[in-house]
Amino acid sequence: MTTPDTGTITANKSAMWDIYTLAIPSAGTSGGGGGGDGGTGAISTLTDDFAGSVINTAKWPNVANPTGVSQNGAGLVAAVNQASGFGSAAAYVLKESHAGVQVTPPTKVVTTPANPGEALWIGSASGKNHFYESIGNTGATGTNDHTQADIEGGYSSNPQFMLTGAGDTQFRIGVGDGTTSGSSYPRSELREMQTDGVTHAAWDPTTGTHYMKWRFRVTHVAATKPWVCVGQIHDASSDACRLQTEGGGTGSTGLQLRFRHTPPGGSETTYTVMSAYELNQWVSAELRVVNGQLSLILDGNTVKSGLSASGSAYYFKAGCYAQSNTSTENGDTTQFFSVELARGSLQAWHTGYASPTTPTSSGGGGSGGSAYAALELLPNPTGSPSAKLSVRVSDANNLNTLTWSYTADGTTFPLQHSFTYNAFNHAWVRVRETGSTLYLESAPDGRTWAVVDTYATPALVGGSTTVRANLVAFDPSNGGGVAVFDNFNGGVSGGVIGALSAPATFTDGTIPSAADLNSVSTAIEGLYQVALGIPTSLARDSQPFCKVYLTAPMSVPNASTVPIFFSSAQVNGDGMWNTSFPYIVLINHAGLYRVEAQASFDTGAVNTDRQLLISVNASTSYVAGSNGHISSSVAINHRMQATALLRLNRGDYVGAYVYQNSGAAINLLAQAATSASATWGTYLSVIFEAPYV
Repeated sequence: MTTPDTGTITANKSAMWDIYTLAIPSAGTSGGGGGGDGGTGAISTLTDDFAGSVINTAKWPNVANPTGVSQNGAGLVAAVNQASGFGSAAAYVLKESHAGVQVTPPTKVVTTPANPGEALWIGSASGKNHFYESIGNTGATGTNDHTQADIEGGYSSNPQFMLTGAGDTQFRIGVGDGTTSGSSYPRSELREMQTDGVTHAAWDPTTGTHYMKWRFRVTHVAATKPWVCVGQIHDASSDACRLQTEGGGTGSTGLQLRFRHTPPGGSETTYTVMSAYELNQWVSAELRVVNGQLSLILDGNTVKSGLSASGSAYYFKAGCYAQSNTSTENGDTTQFFSVELARGSLQAWHTGYASPTTPTSSGGGGSGGSAYAALELLPNPTGSPSAKLSVRVSDANNLNTLTWSYTADGTTFPLQHSFTYNAFNHAWVRVRETGSTLYLESAPDGRTWAVVDTYATPALVGGSTTVRANLVAFDPSNGGGVAVFDNFNGGVSGGVIGALSAPATFTDGTIPSAADLNSVSTAIEGLYQVALGIPTSLARDSQPFCKVYLTAPMSVPNASTVPIFFSSAQVNGDGMWNTSFPYIVLINHAGLYRVEAQASFDTGAVNTDRQLLISVNASTSYVAGSNGHISSSVAINHRMQATALLRLNRGDYVGAYVYQNSGAAINLLAQAATSASATWGTYLSVIFEAPYV
C-alpha cells in the first residue's frame, strides 16, 4: 500500500498477493490445482492492478460478477466473486496460497492535533471549515453554544467535545441534557457558518455544488432507542435529510444506518443504506448537492442520488444529535450517545469557495499507528467474514512487534506474538500454506523468504460453492491510501494477456488489404503493450500519460510549502490520477518519465518569493523546482514552470508543491480550458518516455 505522506506514517508500500488455489474440489471434480486435493485443472494467472479503481473484466475469464474496487474503512478493497471454476466441496481452505505485503515500520513521529478545532480544521482562514458547536447543558434545559472563534482558540469540553487519544474528535451527549428551542432531543453538534464565522450559513441548494465530507464512527448508543444522527442538512425550517443509526440492523449490535430525506413541503422518506452497522465501525460519508439534486456517498459508493433539494437557507451539521431522550429511555438519565469524527476528515465546500487546505497539527508528537494487511475469505458474496489471516506490524505502544493472527467466527487465535521487527529483514511478510502446514515468512526483498514459524493449517471457510476473496491493505491511523493488488491465481481457465494475432505475410508486387495492415498494427501494438507490462486488453489511451490541472483557484497560505490539489484530469492514461488523492499522480508501470509542472500565482505583494517544486513520494528532497522573486514596483501575476526526467518505479507517486511569502494567502490561477496551450493555469503532467532501463 503506497500511502501519500500527509504527516502520518507510510505503511504497506506495494502490496503483492499470490493466491494459488482458493478451493479444494471434491474427489473427481476438476478446477482445482496447485496442490489441491482431487483436482487436476490448470491454474491460470490473472493479473489486474485495478488502475483507476476499476476491475478490467477482460482479465477475469470465467469469473462471475467481478466487482469494482471501493473504499472500505481506511483502505482499498478488491473483491472478486468466484462463482465458477470450483467444485462442490464440503469445505474450503487456503491451500497452496501465500500473501505478501511490504511494510515500513511505523517509527515516524506523528504530530497530533492540539485541540478539536485543529482536528476538524475549523477557523477563519480561507480553505478551512466554518462551524460553531452547540452542546446541550448537562442535566439542565437549553444549550451552550461556542463560536467558531472559540473553537479556533482551542475550546474543548470533557466529555461533550474533546480530542481522543488518536487525535479524533469526540461528540457526546446525555439523553437528559438540554435541547434547542426547536427540538425535543439533545445534541453536541456542529452548525455550519459563513466564511466570516459569525453569520449563519444559508445557501441555495438549487444552484452550484455543495458538499460536506466526514469520517465518523458511533461508539455508544442509548439502550432503548439507539438512534443518533451523525450528519444532516437543514433548511430554513426543518431537516432536509439526516444520516443516523437506528435499531433493527442485522449485525451483532442490531444497528443499521438509515437516511431520512424530506423535500420541502413533502413527506419524509426513509432509506436503509447499511443494513448492519457495528459500534466503532468507521464510515466515510459525503452529502453532496448539485443544482438541486442531493446524493449520499458512503465509503466511496453512491448509495442515494437524484433526490430533490429545493427551498432555501440550507446548512450542514455534523456530530452527535440524539434522537432519543429521557422519555424514550424510560427516565434513565445514565443513557448517552457518543460519536467520533476522524481527524482531518471534515470538509465543507461550496461553489465560489477557495479550495480546501490541508489540515496541519501543532500538538505533541507520538509514534504512528499500526500497519496491517489481511486476507479474508467469505462463504458468499453477502455473508460476514468467517475467517481472516492477517499480518500486523506494531502499533503506537509496541513499536517493535510483528504479529500474525488467524480469526475464525469472530475469535482471534494467535499465530505469532512479540516477534522483534527488523526494518530490513522483514520489509516483506507473508502467510503460506503447503501440505497442511501454515508458514509465516519474511524477506528483505520479496524473493528471499525465511521461515519465522509454522503451524498446523486451520480450516478457514465452511461448506460453500461460492467463495469471495477480499484483499485488504490499510493503515488504520491514516484514513486511506492507494493499494495495488496483482498476481492472482484462481483455478479458472484463461490467461493474462490475450494471444497476439500472427501478422500476415506479403509477396512482392501484391497490395495488402486493410485487414492485413490492421492485423500488423494490432500485433505491433500488442508487442508494445507487453514491453511496457500493460495487458493488450487495455486500450491505447491507457498508456502512461497523465495531465491534471486546476479548474478553480486554489489558495496558497503564507510562508507554507503545500501540495497542489488538482481538480480534473485532461488525460488520465493508465489510471494514474484518482479524485480521492488529487495531489498525486501514481506510477503503475516503471519507466522513464518526463514530468512537467506549471503554477500561475495571482497578484501579490512585491519584494516577495515564489516557489514551484516537484516531489517524488512526498520527499522534501525535491527533484526539480523553480524559484522566483517579485521585485517589480507593480504587483503582477507570476507564472512558474519546472521539469524533470525521472526513472520511476511502480508505486511511486509524483506531486507538485508551491510556496510564497507575500504575507497573506495568494491564489493559484485555474486553467480556463483544457487546451494544452493555455498560457495561464496550473497543471502537472507525467508522460512516459521509454521502458525502465
